[in-house]
Amino acid sequence: MVGVDGGLLLLTVAGPDGPGITGWLMGAVAGSGARVADAGQAVTRGWLTLSVLVEPPPPPDGAGALLRGLEDGARRRGLSLSHRRVPRSPVGARRPAGLVLSCVAVGDLSAGFLADAAAALAGHGANIRRIDNSDPRDGRMGRLEVFVEEPPGLDRRALKARLFEASARHRVDLALLKDDAFRVRPRLVVLDMDSTLVRTEVIDEMARAVGAGDEVAGITARAMDGEVCFERALRERVGRLRGLGVGRMREILDGLELAEGGGEFLRAVKALGCRTALVSGGFTFFAVPLGERLGFDHVFANELEVEGGALTGRLRGRVVDAERKAAILRETARREGVPLGQVVAVGDGANDLPMLAAAGLGVAYHARDAVRDRADTHLSHGPMTSILHFLGIPEPPGAAEPPALRS
Repeated sequence: MVGVDGGLLLLTVAGPDGPGITGWLMGAVAGSGARVADAGQAVTRGWLTLSVLVEPPPPPDGAGALLRGLEDGARRRGLSLSHRRVPRSPVGARRPAGLVLSCVAVGDLSAGFLADAAAALAGHGANIRRIDNSDPRDGRMGRLEVFVEEPPGLDRRALKARLFEASARHRVDLALLKDDAFRVRPRLVVLDMDSTLVRTEVIDEMARAVGAGDEVAGITARAMDGEVCFERALRERVGRLRGLGVGRMREILDGLELAEGGGEFLRAVKALGCRTALVSGGFTFFAVPLGERLGFDHVFANELEVEGGALTGRLRGRVVDAERKAAILRETARREGVPLGQVVAVGDGANDLPMLAAAGLGVAYHARDAVRDRADTHLSHGPMTSILHFLGIPEPPGAAEPPALRS
């Protein structure tokens, strides 16, 4: 045994995990008169690594008696013990601010992805502090949380760009977030409807019913890419829907399908007490019954003008465009008493970008390239339930989606 004098003493025990190990180690430290300065513990597939940083006991024994007792106790428990002297941190030194990189793979996380992600972090001076496997499947690793120290002056946008290159290469969804209380305490969830909560652009389905499908779909694509004014494009498309009957619209409503994992995602956040809002650039005819069926607390969308049981080709009231969506999010958060840092917003189009930017976590969900490249966080490979992992929320067990919509 090597004597230790001066500085702090780092004690590390490793071996098969089991109850009582932490209590034994801390009891020995307390009995020696040493003071605990820091501690960390991790378990990987049943193998424990427990480290404790202590101020050594005072002379005459100093650390000697403590180490002798620990070596004997570790031997009896089938553990290995190591120790080393480490310098004291400067007075007033603080640990750098923390980030967490949440990673969710469609299959398993590969060593290649981990190597690319770690290289991206190291290239920006971000030191990995801890890695947790949060995948509940035995013997699998599809979800990780990587806790990182944020260096001063970190260019997060440049780091995210490099991480998203790894995301695309390995089909892994990821989010780089502040490691704070807001990440695990969402209180308001705001969702877009078309191509987000439901699988299709409803207006394109309506256009197909009147023989204007290709023309309207082309305008929709340009609007979702942000190439044309959303309000102008919406009014132009609605004009081509003139004469569409309410009965046919009910058939379209009945055929709407939720996005993969959409129902489970909503049930999970509502079970946590989150308020929910559906904020759509689509139409109340579809959004209101969908919102009622899924238990949304608030629903906002555009109103179609109907006369004689058919569309006139005009809208009523103010259009819910990009800026209106962001304003609705802020106003709903204010009314619910929720800080913007505890708001989650999910959408797919250019008209969702201001709303995503206003939220504490804004996720571009299976979005077009022009939107994904401008969003702070995007989910491009897995189901909507992957967002739960970004929030530190365990995914619910697989459950059936609610039955098809009925008007």
